[in-house]
Amino acid sequence: MNILLLSLLFLQSIKLSSGLIRLSEVTDKGTLVLAVEIGANLFLSSSDDAPLLQNIQIINKDTTKSALDLKNLGINKDGSRIGWEAIGLIILNSTNTISDAQNMTGFLYFTTLTQAQDPNFLVYSVDQRRNISSDRDDLTLVFLNQDLKMQNSQLYVPEMSSRVSGLETSATSSVSIYWNTPTENYKDPDSDDSSQQRIFSNPLQIGTVNYYFGNVEPMNIFNRVWYIRSSGKMKVQVEPKFEDPNGSATTNATTTGLVMCSYAPENLKINMISSSSSTAASTGLVVLYNVINPVVFKMDGFDFVITNKSELRNERDGTNEPVSSSFIEISSDVSIAGRFAVQYFKIEGFTFPTLSTTPETVATTKIATKSFEFLSFSVTILILALNV
Repeated sequence: MNILLLSLLFLQSIKLSSGLIRLSEVTDKGTLVLAVEIGANLFLSSSDDAPLLQNIQIINKDTTKSALDLKNLGINKDGSRIGWEAIGLIILNSTNTISDAQNMTGFLYFTTLTQAQDPNFLVYSVDQRRNISSDRDDLTLVFLNQDLKMQNSQLYVPEMSSRVSGLETSATSSVSIYWNTPTENYKDPDSDDSSQQRIFSNPLQIGTVNYYFGNVEPMNIFNRVWYIRSSGKMKVQVEPKFEDPNGSATTNATTTGLVMCSYAPENLKINMISSSSSTAASTGLVVLYNVINPVVFKMDGFDFVITNKSELRNERDGTNEPVSSSFIEISSDVSIAGRFAVQYFKIEGFTFPTLSTTPETVATTKIATKSFEFLSFSVTILILALNV
């Protein structure tokens, strides 16, 4: 009782943003108390066995549901999940032993009050293939991944992955993908929180140019939670799946896509097709990273090596070359390198103007920004740390 009272006094003094609790942390050895904002929504994503979910009780003031109840709460007409509104402190109890719980992969996700009140803030469980289309402005789509249960897979294969394909927008629309839970500043693309999580953009800002890609390659997105921010027309297909990009080829001469790494890197190569009629081209990468060992990104004409030598957790770098590369290769000599996400692109028939910039460091404990003198802004690598 004394521990609970101390927890209440402490939790009342802070305002929590959205977040998640892993079900593996909920056992018969203690009770978890969450100070979720009143009015926030709770969601549960899990592919764990039903009896284990049934053993977890979630108390929301005077109402109790099992984790299985919350998982099966239902969906809206658009396929998004129905949330459970928080009306008091959230208390989690379980009869699962530590041995029972240690292999559970599901999690409880909770929003902020502001997000729960936003009619354009939708949450989806990635438990089946879903086709989503929208023409709304200021739309946020949150995706909750589940364990794919891929047995005996390679170390670089993630436990959780969304396969994203058919991502279509118009030249007047915008879409960005973020790795992690939306923060309080989720609507502000220039906030420090957003810049640390953004792993893909279309249009993509390359120096002073915003370039729109009419073709986007299929991609795998890891992490338990990730989200899309879009404005204008947008179509996308999302399903629980991982497809190895190694040895694949792009589907268009002018295109962009995404490759991710969760700690264990895969040495891979993606072939980039070309059009024989084009005489000018630009090829590049956008990499968000937090690495502990070097990773090499290679394209025709240059190698680019990233290492995290900064005291700051998150970092962004860049480079540019006026080449038409026929491939992108990613390699590392170690089994554990860290986390990174690579947005690659190729543009035929266009090269960027020369851009000269000076180095800049962002005044924050989480992110540092570096700029480079670009020789001919045709191939771009931007690197930003992942918020793990």
